[in-house]
Amino acid sequence: MRTPELRRLLGHCARFLGLDAARAPAVALVIPHLFATTGIWYPLGGIATLARAVRDLAVKHGAEIETATAVSRLDLAGDRIAAAITADGRRIPADACIAAVDARVTARWLARDGERPRDEPTYAARVAWWVVEGAPRRASHHAFHFASEHEHPVYVSVPTVTDSTLAPVGTSVVYALLHGRPGAPADQAFADGVRTRLVRAVAWPPGRVLAQGVAGGAASCYGGAIGPGLFAGFRPSQRVPGVVNLMRAGGSIFPGPGLANVIRSGLRAADLLCAGVSS
Repeated sequence: MRTPELRRLLGHCARFLGLDAARAPAVALVIPHLFATTGIWYPLGGIATLARAVRDLAVKHGAEIETATAVSRLDLAGDRIAAAITADGRRIPADACIAAVDARVTARWLARDGERPRDEPTYAARVAWWVVEGAPRRASHHAFHFASEHEHPVYVSVPTVTDSTLAPVGTSVVYALLHGRPGAPADQAFADGVRTRLVRAVAWPPGRVLAQGVAGGAASCYGGAIGPGLFAGFRPSQRVPGVVNLMRAGGSIFPGPGLANVIRSGLRAADLLCAGVSS
């Protein structure tokens, strides 16, 4: 790749999966290829619309949903999960379990260090968002902004360009994501730094900030780093060896990170689990 800008884009997409860009296999180029050829699909009402639709469908079919409850471990009885034990000591019996969390967390719940995936984590995502009066001069639904060859690009989405229902009339939602090593969570200093970069890139609205927030950064959002070579794209299996009624889902396992793949992993985990239970 002789074009510096192209090297930055393709190298970035390899690095946030934990790959050395210079040694990454060609499969790592699938993500930027999809960006360039098919764009990005965005549901009206925001990504939360998808979560609400899944929730409503589950409730319709009799599911009870409980959020903001931390799990401390999974109780094993032979080769089966018997219950989930919560942080407050409750025991929730289980006929089957899908763990849609980082594979490391699932290993920790099982207290089976042998199942722990690669120790080196990939990048974490730090997010800042604002509701701002006006619209950026260069307003697009999504874009990458590269400051230099040595800085990670900022991914910026202004979803109000195509979905005005997300904010009051005359305002814009600006959502910025920056990859980096896991560690310190996003804070106001992070948000201020990202805002400075967006101002330089002429991607900042002209008016007052009406609301803002930050999130992420403490842990990897893509699981363990994957190495170079032909099989670098492979991630831990959705099955957990030795446990027949537990499946894994989410960005750290097959089929991998990205919203579409996370959804696919959930559907596939359900299919595998139902097939195992029925047999």
